[in-house]
Amino acid sequence: MSLSKEEIAQLIAQARCNQSEAWEPLFRRFQLPLLAYCQEILFSREDALDAVQQSFLKAIKYLPSLRQDSKFGSWLFGIARQECIDLIRRKGRRERLEPAHSFADEVSVMCPSERATRSDDARQVILLVRELEPDLSEPMILFYLEEFSIEAIAEVMQLPSGTIKSRLHRARKTIKLKMEEAHALAR
Repeated sequence: MSLSKEEIAQLIAQARCNQSEAWEPLFRRFQLPLLAYCQEILFSREDALDAVQQSFLKAIKYLPSLRQDSKFGSWLFGIARQECIDLIRRKGRRERLEPAHSFADEVSVMCPSERATRSDDARQVILLVRELEPDLSEPMILFYLEEFSIEAIAEVMQLPSGTIKSRLHRARKTIKLKMEEAHALAR
């Protein structure tokens, strides 16, 4: 569901006034992007669904603490990020697991035209992003998949913008090198 910034701001204002019906369109707007983000971090659809649900429950509870309504999206993703971290800690997972089902696979099922237009190189990039360390893959997911700005990623990850730029640069460089290696081996 696509909502303009003005519509989102209006829904947040309604939610602040305890109009519970405002949460449904907000949930529909952010549910899939949050699920994709959490699933790429957790590599588990069930855990990602739990994280999204908990994120919305916390958003409802802590909406009064949101200082700028225009930052609702990055604030919500920040809550989801913390939920993912907490879930990993609770389950005792210290390493990233191999994904059984990914957001990229889900998009291919939901959007057949996406499957038809995605090149082999794009598939390789997605796989390489998953192989990156979490501190490099997370900004890549937020920047390219969710189309967040550097500043919004910095808010979500609670890091300076310069650190995000540096991590994106390192991630791109790593992926480029691995792609060049793969192409050289294919020759």
